Amino acid sequence: EAAPRLETFDGMTVGFISNGKEGTIGFFSHLGQMLKEDYGVSDVITRVKSNYSAPADAAIVNEITRWDAVISGIGDWGSCSSCSLHDAVIAERAKVPALAVMTENFVNAAQLMSRVLGMPDYEFAIIRHPVSSASDEGLREEAEATIDALTRIILSYETD
Repeated sequence: EAAPRLETFDGMTVGFISNGKEGTIGFFSHLGQMLKEDYGVSDVITRVKSNYSAPADAAIVNEITRWDAVISGIGDWGSCSSCSLHDAVIAERAKVPALAVMTENFVNAAQLMSRVLGMPDYEFAIIRHPVSSASDEGLREEAEATIDALTRIILSYETD
């Protein structure tokens, strides 16, 4: 079951669970800046997994309930896609709304994992592939695209 949605990001703490792959630092940096400047997020906490091909470490999982929302990613290859989706589902089960971020080439892997985890209708953000060779401007554009999905999926209302 999905966590309750938020009404606003204003004053909230958002946790990023990064798989640490190339390009993720720039992407999450842009995303965090946008959330703070445009949506009133008070704090962004970034955690990097020790292994991108595995679900989040226990220490990271234990922090999830201290955050108001979670963004996990970036799924841009087989195992990191399914594990980033898994991280978001862990947050949802802890009653913290979450968004997984996948590149367009690995949507099928994420959809498969959502079915395996018992959340077949779980929505996630889809950005262009690849992230590892994207320019800083390209990473900023993908962060902007993620904001659209984030507001649609995490907030309890749809944006215009």
